[in-house]
Amino acid sequence: MIAEQANIDAEQKSIVGLSLQIADLNARAADIKAGAKNWQLVDQQGVILVLEDVSAEARRQGVSVLSVRPSPEIDKDNYKEVTMTLDLKGRYRELSEYFKQLENQSRLVNIRKIRVEACPDSSSSCATQLEAVTYLAK
Repeated sequence: MIAEQANIDAEQKSIVGLSLQIADLNARAADIKAGAKNWQLVDQQGVILVLEDVSAEARRQGVSVLSVRPSPEIDKDNYKEVTMTLDLKGRYRELSEYFKQLENQSRLVNIRKIRVEACPDSSSSCATQLEAVTYLAK
């Protein structure tokens, strides 16, 4: 009975967390549509600048960029998307700060997926794979 109540409590916390994530994603979608935060769509050369910004920010935060794999452009109605998969290595807190700084870039970079392998202790590095998307003007 106690174990069942613990499971129920854990699931309720999970639902609250997911509800907060949904609200955050909806707010981000509204920001994108409204052009908030002075985000800029990039041109072809801008993709290189986005990669440079992403790499420079990683160095500032103490995160190592092991590889970057851009995907082909995806043509949308009013813009194009370029997805980049980045393999990163760093301590959990450094990675956390890095993700926060990516959010403040002047060029729009949206993080779709993050996979972090468990860190055995606080002094070791985590292997992280990140899928980021930037948007090109047509």
